[in-house]
Amino acid sequence: MILRELRFEDIPAMTAIAQQAWIFDTVCDALIVEKTVGAPDPYPELGLACEVNGELVGFIQGAMGMNPSDRHRGYIRVMAVATSSQRQGVGRRLLGELEQRLKALGATEASVMDVPQNYFMPGLDFRYTNGVCF
Repeated sequence: MILRELRFEDIPAMTAIAQQAWIFDTVCDALIVEKTVGAPDPYPELGLACEVNGELVGFIQGAMGMNPSDRHRGYIRVMAVATSSQRQGVGRRLLGELEQRLKALGATEASVMDVPQNYFMPGLDFRYTNGVCF
């Protein structure tokens, strides 16, 4: 299992993974670009991909608060793991690495899927049972 930063060439694989994982949402390449590698964030190192045997099996995109009131807050903008790779430590590795990077940037707390500067969802949708349990 290898973690690395996200790249534009990952978009098709990321979209396919998100379409599997986010069955209650409409997902396309443009949305994935907007929420990950194309987001206007000053910290590209907060976008991570997980590969197993050279295949992308999961991704996560974080962000840091930009306003004076939330500069201490890190955000998990989006995260998805291929259904065939769930419960194999992929999500745990992605989240653990993102948490370390957010802490290094000064985050003392984290919020999930409700990033003010690039909004996607009002938090984690309760219908995503696997995500809520994770």
